[in-house]
Amino acid sequence: YSNQPPRAILNHLWASCSGLSHLDTLALRDSMRTMHVDVQGIPEYINALEDAQKRSKRADPENAITDHFLMVIAIAAMLGSQRLPRADWKWQDLPKAEKMWAK
Repeated sequence: YSNQPPRAILNHLWASCSGLSHLDTLALRDSMRTMHVDVQGIPEYINALEDAQKRSKRADPENAITDHFLMVIAIAAMLGSQRLPRADWKWQDLPKAEKMWAK
């Protein structure tokens, strides 16, 4: 290694060691289903999901986590937690005659 410049070593490591195996990406997808329990709020949850997406892209660009999958996971977490946004409750409580786009 002493004869190789540091940049050549880093390039070799980057090409041969992506960091996550295919099993790790599957485990990452599985762990995303419960991430909403471990974070403090919605912004932190969104950041955690985006970080997981970035890790999956580095590990396997062909099978990376898509934006659609992130949306499905977030909706499933919201419905599973039964803590729906208050704006939806306000909309549901409106009389039928008052349900307009302006509200």
